[in-house]
Formats: sequence, structure tokens, C-alpha cells
Amino acid sequence: MTNRTKFSLHEPTIKDLKATLIRTESKHRHSIESQNRLELESMTAKILFVGSSNVGKSSIINKFLFDFFPEAHNSGLEEHYKKVIRYKKRTIDLNLIDTGGLVTSPHPL
Repeated sequence: MTNRTKFSLHEPTIKDLKATLIRTESKHRHSIESQNRLELESMTAKILFVGSSNVGKSSIINKFLFDFFPEAHNSGLEEHYKKVIRYKKRTIDLNLIDTGGLVTSPHPL
């Protein structure tokens, strides 16, 4: 199949140019709206759990991710978790970081 180009023997009128401009703007606007809609439908969130050792940071994460509280936990390890959730018709990629009480700061939290 070959593509055929339309040729015109007359000069384009202002009306022709306006129609072409409107079609081009419409396609561009539709493209931007589609891209914005995709951005609104999905996002990534990073959540850093910071605090002293043995205060329950890992327990909160385990309850959220696995719906249970562990009896014992090895503290002091930094752990990364990922979970995809749906909220208000949006897909959210959650990155949860459990610091394990390793973060030190000169200021109390």
C-alpha cells in the first residue's frame, strides 16, 4: 500500500489554514490530556519510617503489608518493601523503607 500525498493547484485560503491549525491544536491537546490522565492514574510514593529502636516501625509495616504483628523482630536492619495499592481510581506504587532505628539525628524526632 502506498501513501498518496494530496496536492492542490490553488493557494491555501485563510479558512484552510485555520482549519489545519484547529486540527493540529486538537490533536496536541488530546495528546497532552491523555498524558496528564495517565500521570493522575498512577504515582509512586516513598515512605521512610524513622524513629528510635524498638518503637514499632516494623510492626506498623508488617500490619499494613501482611496483616499481622510479628512476635519477634530482628532490629537494626534496614529493609525495603514494595506494594501496589489502588486509591480513588489511582494506582500507587508504595516504597516503604524501614530504617530499623539506625538513623541518628542531633535533634529528637
